[in-house]
Amino acid sequence: MADGKEHRKNTAGLKPPWKKGQSGNPKGRPKGPSLVDALKKVLQEMGEEETLKKLARAWVGQSAKGNAVFFKELIERLDGKVAQKTELSGAEGGPVEVRKWSTAEVWAAYESALRDAEKRDAD
Repeated sequence: MADGKEHRKNTAGLKPPWKKGQSGNPKGRPKGPSLVDALKKVLQEMGEEETLKKLARAWVGQSAKGNAVFFKELIERLDGKVAQKTELSGAEGGPVEVRKWSTAEVWAAYESALRDAEKRDAD
């Protein structure tokens, strides 16, 4: 490397302090106020079925008036989201090459990228 120091793997803080098979967060995410719970409570207070019908009518009405956000949501709720097609290809449209790298190859590529970055930064 440019500073003359040899690059060594630093694995000191990478091992978790818990045993294999033991969760690092056994109680899960802390519970907080939930917007969904609040909405459910309001719907129950207002008469859930009638309120939902009113909301649905308003939603369809907004869509009919040309509100694109409501229309998009309505269509996606009814028909599902449109699938996005993604195509991957390798060099010159050929198949993608997948191979397993050895640890030595990964480190060599990493160090090469570091050298290239250092050269660019020096320019």
